Amino acid sequence: MSDLDCFVDIISTKLSDGARKVWAKAQQRHGRYRDLLTSVLKKTKSNLAKQTIAEIEADSLKAIIAYELKSNKKNPKWSFRTEGLGRLADDFFLLNEYLTTYSSDRLQRWCTSFGRWTLPTKEAEEIDAIADEKERSEKLVAKVRPILQPIWSFFVALCHALQEGEN
Repeated sequence: MSDLDCFVDIISTKLSDGARKVWAKAQQRHGRYRDLLTSVLKKTKSNLAKQTIAEIEADSLKAIIAYELKSNKKNPKWSFRTEGLGRLADDFFLLNEYLTTYSSDRLQRWCTSFGRWTLPTKEAEEIDAIADEKERSEKLVAKVRPILQPIWSFFVALCHALQEGEN
């Protein structure tokens, strides 16, 4: 199990019935983040630096359309007209939200504040040995972001799940 899966499993055993429902919504939203991101990254161009924002968004929309078609292939009544356009917009904003949180200042601060505790002692000592504070911080964030980002994005999904309905 991944660190996130362990965390989610441990916490879910400590929740009330109502909280478990919200937790399940957060898990579903986070899973959608992951699936959608994987699908979009496979289909979008690898040279993003040379693209305009509109070109990147257009590639993302095309990939989301392909994802929706594949996800709803077994439902003959599904169409973009009835449900798909709303879902397309939701997916577009969901993807942008996910990508924004990945590069957010808040996540970077989280990495520098708590990240050291996620590293093995030897790696933490190597980072502590870097004299330049900026370089040390950048190295810490680079090491820790892949560890903390899934947990961070789960918290973002949880916040959205808490905003839906009466919680």
